[in-house]
Amino acid sequence: MKYIQIKKLDGQKFLDLIHKKLRKIRIVNPDFKIEKEGDFIQFPIIPDNLKYLIPDLNEIHYKIVEKNGNPRLESAKKNMTSYLRDILPKKILSLIPKSYDIIGDVAIIEFDRLDKLEEPKLHSYKKEIAQALLDINKSVKTVYEKESEVSGTFRVRDLRLILGIDHSETLHKENKTIYKLDVKNVFFSPRLVYERERISNQPFIPNEIIVDMFAGVGPFSIQIAKKNPVQIFAFDVNPIAFRYLEENIEINKVKDKINIYNIDVKQLIKPGNQIGNNIHNQIDRIIMNLPEMNFNFLDVTCFSMKNSGGILHFYSFSDKKNAFKATKKKLSYHLEENGFKIDSVKSQRVVKGYSPSTDLIVMDCFIKSS
Repeated sequence: MKYIQIKKLDGQKFLDLIHKKLRKIRIVNPDFKIEKEGDFIQFPIIPDNLKYLIPDLNEIHYKIVEKNGNPRLESAKKNMTSYLRDILPKKILSLIPKSYDIIGDVAIIEFDRLDKLEEPKLHSYKKEIAQALLDINKSVKTVYEKESEVSGTFRVRDLRLILGIDHSETLHKENKTIYKLDVKNVFFSPRLVYERERISNQPFIPNEIIVDMFAGVGPFSIQIAKKNPVQIFAFDVNPIAFRYLEENIEINKVKDKINIYNIDVKQLIKPGNQIGNNIHNQIDRIIMNLPEMNFNFLDVTCFSMKNSGGILHFYSFSDKKNAFKATKKKLSYHLEENGFKIDSVKSQRVVKGYSPSTDLIVMDCFIKSS
């Protein structure tokens, strides 16, 4: 398997270059995991397509290396197809889900295409697929089916047991950190693994003060605190997520760096709120990972951020067409309503596709009082 090896510091530049120059040509092989080796990061590549990118790599020092590839869990879908070829009818075989999430020893799968069939044996087909998933992924003990989208104040979804042990609490390992969580009662997306690492590798100033506005069980806060001399205020309104957040900062030994609060952050801007008084215009960096509702909380952002300015990591769902331009325009409008402005956009990227017409994007902006 061929990999392109570059310095970790150039990783984001490489991904931005691919997104900007080659949106319609796949360079990174999605069936294999990105690897790390010392100060380098190695991206699995599709060799025949690399020629389209090489003319633009003059600013990045790289080399091509060969090694045994480490398949992504999502690529097990191909193995599942082979595994089930003699078990499922052809029309069902073609509708096996393209991907699924694995959180600790729990797999969560969506049968959106299968559910469109009026098929009396539908549930037995789902169980066969779930069994294949268990057989291929030896660490998985439980398979749940998504029964709803993420919704509500606590951002949770309905899950239904397909196969295995009906135990939704698990331990999930990611980027040398560990998270205890309940997949039925808290929000957690393993698909943000690279994004959390990217944020934790940002250049932080010593003793930087950070607000993680929607912390959940703590993946952003904990990964930052593990690597950097910072102080973090982590908030979440979900009492179950808060309980796991409290436990996870103990597990990962970052209790001295993270202050946690089980409140709606809107409370911070109410007169007399003591926590709000303590952070008012004191914050150097704010993480806003609530893409469906972030614009509604920019008054809290401007209340908290230093007037002289700081970094805002802003996540948003946006139409694929003109995603960054439209988001920047809307973000600027809401910031200006609260006496702030975008001084510069440090970086912007598509985090992942969300639907055929929508992407989850992030904009890293320096904002300051206007």
